[in-house]
Amino acid sequence: MSDRESTPTAPRRSGRERKIVKQFQNDSRKRKHDEQSENDQEGGQTDGDHIVSDAGSNSEGVDEPEYVQRKTSARGTRGKRAAKSTVSRRRKGKGAEDVDDGAKLAKDAKISDDNRLFNLVISPATALQDTVDDFLESLDNTSAQALAELINCFLRTCGCNSSIDSDQVMDTDGVVDVLDDFTEAFKGETMPAYPLSSKSPVFRKFRKSLAEFVNRLIVSSAETGALYASELMPTLQAWIAPLSSSQLRSFRHTAT
Repeated sequence: MSDRESTPTAPRRSGRERKIVKQFQNDSRKRKHDEQSENDQEGGQTDGDHIVSDAGSNSEGVDEPEYVQRKTSARGTRGKRAAKSTVSRRRKGKGAEDVDDGAKLAKDAKISDDNRLFNLVISPATALQDTVDDFLESLDNTSAQALAELINCFLRTCGCNSSIDSDQVMDTDGVVDVLDDFTEAFKGETMPAYPLSSKSPVFRKFRKSLAEFVNRLIVSSAETGALYASELMPTLQAWIAPLSSSQLRSFRHTAT
């Protein structure tokens, strides 16, 4: 017994006896700790055997949150839409029908419809990659005619109805003189706004189609080696550079 318990206590003035404070012993916590350690020792091996199986069953039984499912389905929908738009843009052209549609649009804009390449580019239904492939094929077979068609396509894009032939396109020394003649003739004509600046519904998608056509032409010709192995790049440089410094805004804007 402690000294506090053995020492007699005197009665308090109030007449009530003082309570004896005993030392607190946490036997219940000790018993719980001993029982838990015994259970861990007995069930340790059994629980260890079932760790893998329980983890697998829990992972299989967990459902994905609803927002994850919505996000996944949205991604799938966007992917399908993108694939459909790509297929529709790169689908096989209808050939003569696309040319006829482009020719009608060119006539409505008072632009000559004699350039097949321009008629294909102006038509929204044209598969531009097929158009590029056909042009590169004609470049291999009849280089001068294909290059003349390409330069005339750019002249139609400027709103100019004048044309060059296969001999003029290869004569790089006479490019400036030819363009000067075209400039004087173009000044005397009463023409609406040229395609790149026109607000007509006919040319609503023409700017994008022209940029895509030129980009596909450069990329495809570089991949096949025709960009520098043929007269494609020298011809473009010989004609586009003078157009970019022309007196006419339509020539400058289109060339740049």
